[in-house]
Amino acid sequence: MKIKYYIIISLLIGIVFISSCGSSGTTSSATQTTTSENTQSQSSRDKYVEPKATQWYIYLVAQDISSKLKTTDAQLGELKGDEVVTKHTLKSLGSFGGSYLEIVFDNPDGVEEGEYKVNFHRYQEDTEDKWHFIVKTDSSHINDDIVLYFRGIYVLKENKSSQSSKTYTTYRTISNPLVKYMKIVDLDTHEEFPLVVKSHAYQYKFNMNGKQIRAFELVVEPKEIKFDKKINYKVVSYKKYINHNIQKVKVFDLNTPPTIKEGLSK
Repeated sequence: MKIKYYIIISLLIGIVFISSCGSSGTTSSATQTTTSENTQSQSSRDKYVEPKATQWYIYLVAQDISSKLKTTDAQLGELKGDEVVTKHTLKSLGSFGGSYLEIVFDNPDGVEEGEYKVNFHRYQEDTEDKWHFIVKTDSSHINDDIVLYFRGIYVLKENKSSQSSKTYTTYRTISNPLVKYMKIVDLDTHEEFPLVVKSHAYQYKFNMNGKQIRAFELVVEPKEIKFDKKINYKVVSYKKYINHNIQKVKVFDLNTPPTIKEGLSK
């Protein structure tokens, strides 16, 4: 009788042991699958590359080092459409006397002659685009040192809407691939310099050289620009690092002229 009990107990222990092993194996497999999925998901995030902007704008900034005069509202960019230039190029109001520092686009294509604060061009794929602009000051600052820089690219993403008005959501970035195609040319010295160096926005330092006007061009090339490392760019690091993670989302309405006051934000 005892032998029968021992046999029954042994069989029960064996069944429990086998069930335990099977359950453990299933749990391990599930854990491995979850870990694998998480790794693939993380890998996908790591491989994300920000697409090159096709609709965008920037603000140019100039600051007098000694007097602290500063201008922040010169705006340029590219948009898709046939009437971009005429609809979204805004005339300058001019200086109001006294000390001043100003950036304006002089006699841009597609509009009547004059000085403009905002100048948009029609986006055309794989073509060179140029904006001619000048830095102006009054006679009391013609020998001052000035720094010129930008505050990142505002990328425009068109909002899908059934309404007739066209609106965009915008975010500011310094890592967009478009910066690799951009340069500024000092037309007095013929020096060329990038807008971004080593993931930082840079300031270009120059002197007014006894003049009230200094001329520059911002150029977007169809190919990435390779700068000679031996060139002295005369630049200093812009203190406020702008990352595409630091974003301020806005709505950009093309039924009205671009608002200059946005350039005054940080």
